[in-house]
Amino acid sequence: MMPGDHRVRAGRSRRAGYGDAVENDAVNDAVNESVRDGMSEDTAVRVWRGLRTLVLDRADRRREVSDALGVSFGMAKALRLVTEAGEMSMSLLAAKLVTDAPYTSLLVEGLVQRDYVTRTPDPADRRRKLVRPTPEGRAAAATAAAILDTPPGALLSLPAPDLAALDAIVTRLTTPDT
Repeated sequence: MMPGDHRVRAGRSRRAGYGDAVENDAVNDAVNESVRDGMSEDTAVRVWRGLRTLVLDRADRRREVSDALGVSFGMAKALRLVTEAGEMSMSLLAAKLVTDAPYTSLLVEGLVQRDYVTRTPDPADRRRKLVRPTPEGRAAAATAAAILDTPPGALLSLPAPDLAALDAIVTRLTTPDT
């Protein structure tokens, strides 16, 4: 880029599970168009910073999830992934968590000890291990989802037209191109 050129370059997310490392050209194109139409990149940075503050600082539910389930948030995330999939290999779980195999084993072992998941050999390939949620694990994952899906008060207090506009914007930003 040339000095003074405020175009956003397409990039990859470095944290799978937060976008699963997909190209985000549509969003980058929209930002570039907005910059051309007079919106500064500073505005986009300010909006992004505000969203991060709202989600990660003011409405962070990770501690609440950990306390409710009696596990670390990493274990809760692993449990939610396994529950959504129905079953998952240890290697796929590690990839989705962006962790190495030994750490994933520790997370899964903690879930096994709490009877939230089972870990069994894959009948098709006995070298692989499959992780499946137990009924207790499915209930715990539902509890985590209920906590994480609870909107913060600031969002609930928005006037209906503002909430509808925000909903449309978030939908546009999170819907993959079809």
